[in-house]
Amino acid sequence: YERDSASARAAFVETALEERRRLRYEHPVGGTANVFAMVRHRRLWERRPGDEDFLSVPFGLATRPSAAFLTESSGDQPSKEHHDLWGMPVLVDLGATGSVAVIGDRARARAVVRSLLMGVAVTHAPSEVKVWMFAANDSEREWSALRWLPHASQDDATCRIASTQSDRSNMMSALRQTIDARLESKRSSSEAPPLPMHLVVVDGTSLLPSADLSAMLVEGRSVGVIGIVVDTSVAPGGVMG
Repeated sequence: YERDSASARAAFVETALEERRRLRYEHPVGGTANVFAMVRHRRLWERRPGDEDFLSVPFGLATRPSAAFLTESSGDQPSKEHHDLWGMPVLVDLGATGSVAVIGDRARARAVVRSLLMGVAVTHAPSEVKVWMFAANDSEREWSALRWLPHASQDDATCRIASTQSDRSNMMSALRQTIDARLESKRSSSEAPPLPMHLVVVDGTSLLPSADLSAMLVEGRSVGVIGIVVDTSVAPGGVMG
């Protein structure tokens, strides 16, 4: 019995560790994602709209219990034992949840969103996912790396990054036109939102008029426009916080 029990436990631990290896392979984060981008790895932009994990992206690592578990019988009450796995990707399915808010210390919240955007940029093609950035006047340097992402580039070689009031107003008008055009098309079609998907980062709820922010978060989801809001304390209506 003891030999069989030890063998079962060893197989259980190996199954749990294989789960971590699989998820770390499927969802590159941090340095791994950066290396993929720098060397133009063959797995760059491997997600496709038909994949189950399209727009499912990591935004950090954490210790989490394994999906596999070991059941042991002790008297009348069987017990389930999970194996704690460190360094597991923490995922958010933007396609399923729609808009999200990252709330907390501004520096840390921004870091979380930058990690999320890197995960998107490495695994999703710029023809299928576009990035918009509404930045505060004094925070452009925090988001300067986005200028190198083809996902944020426009046809005229400029970037969808707005860090002044006039630029934010102009870009909001362009985004509103995109949403309105898609809503109009949706009235005559029941198909899924068209590509590309649009990820819209707002670095602070006070940057945009509340009506514009609310309309983007609430109306945008059904037509492929997903908001990512960064704030120290406020999660606006229409997001998952």
